[in-house]
Amino acid sequence: MMKKFKKQLLGLLLVVPVCSADAAVLYSVTDLTPDLVFGSSQAVGINDAGQVAGNAEGSGAFIAHNGTLNYLSPHFSATGINAGGQIAGNSGQATLIYSNGSITPINNSLGGSSIYATGINDSGLVTGAAGTISGNDHAFITNSQSVQDLGALPRGRSSVGYAINNLGQVTGESGTRIITASGTIIDGTHAFVTENGQMRDLGTFGGNLSRGNAINDAGVVAGHAARADGSLQAFISSDNGLRAVGNLGVWSSASGINNAGQVVGRYGNASGNERAFTTINGEMTDLNTVIALNSGWLLLDATDINNSGYIVGTGLTPSGRFHAFLLTPVAVPLPAAVWLFGSALFGWAATSARKSAVQLLI
Repeated sequence: MMKKFKKQLLGLLLVVPVCSADAAVLYSVTDLTPDLVFGSSQAVGINDAGQVAGNAEGSGAFIAHNGTLNYLSPHFSATGINAGGQIAGNSGQATLIYSNGSITPINNSLGGSSIYATGINDSGLVTGAAGTISGNDHAFITNSQSVQDLGALPRGRSSVGYAINNLGQVTGESGTRIITASGTIIDGTHAFVTENGQMRDLGTFGGNLSRGNAINDAGVVAGHAARADGSLQAFISSDNGLRAVGNLGVWSSASGINNAGQVVGRYGNASGNERAFTTINGEMTDLNTVIALNSGWLLLDATDINNSGYIVGTGLTPSGRFHAFLLTPVAVPLPAAVWLFGSALFGWAATSARKSAVQLLI
């Protein structure tokens, strides 16, 4: 018996170095607007170079990178950033693209007076909502020279584009109208994705509304959709329809997705509190559980994630201010991971040996 136990334990411990090579991932927290004493700030996007775009109350849009913070204009509100550091945003009724210190306006050519930008891809294509000659707002794509009307879903009147990927696919929400066999009219708002310039309805989880908030370069959409009881559920799209991301509370909404399919967003619990989440190995995880317990931060909303796993959002600082944050992935040191994994295996093996001994006694 003892020889058998020793062989089992030796075999298990020999596995430890191999298994522990994939160290657990935690995050360090950085305040992106540490100089902001009054007012709040929010991060709206992060690119693969680590540049973060956001907005600060009283100071307007900002760009933060490697500890440097630059405010762009108190009258400019950022909505997205691309790989080249171009920022889409708005100022009053005007839609603008900020690039290397200069601002280019986007004029609405669809016949309406309003235009609003929400996202930008690496080619500089912008999406959002623009007023049309009919008086309804429609989702659009523009290269700052011409505005392409994306229309709306069947029987829908208005639509908004919220994000655009590097293939030029747009996701957002569009009004819908369903007429049942009995003649009942059901109005709603459904998430969509564009394919070959046409909108595809992504549906819901049984409710009458959904919204696409983000899209990666594989065309996978992340957002939220209503259940039959009206509560919201974070989703990612698939060829078979919407797939629930998971839920830690009573509702959830996804705000960002990277090319690896990792999702970020926020959820709400029964007490009405909101918390930021990400998916780790496909499971929804409260981001407050994967930062240092003594950080003093309370992470409320995660808005975007880049392809290296860096996450931005808004949280409550240790001093009680609502500030934009950056989460940087930090690998657990290998010796610690080995010790933790080895301890678990040793405990399992010891328990197994004790059970075998008890069986012999019986």
